[in-house]
Amino acid sequence: MIFVAEALRIILEKARPLGAESIALEAAPGRVLAEEIVADMDLPPFDRAQMDGYAVRAADTRAAPIVLRIAGEAAAGRAWQGSVRAGEAIRIMTGALFPQAPTPCSKLR
Repeated sequence: MIFVAEALRIILEKARPLGAESIALEAAPGRVLAEEIVADMDLPPFDRAQMDGYAVRAADTRAAPIVLRIAGEAAAGRAWQGSVRAGEAIRIMTGALFPQAPTPCSKLR
């Protein structure tokens, strides 16, 4: 039996990178990209929630813990039509458009 560090040294010494190849997209699952790919535009083209949670105003959270009134809900494909006002929170689901604050965030200080 050998130590992990020794096994790792042997692997790194013997392993060599494979060359790149072009394959059909359907054959790509389980493979690794040969180069970084960067999208030239965001889709959808708006700020959206990455997970379920609540949209709140940062200024309202300064004195946490706090209690906020749930004023509504934003879901993917069904945006909240109002704005997030002082003392309110909007329940937001993954993929939903972020509700707007009544003033720019920089002015919430």
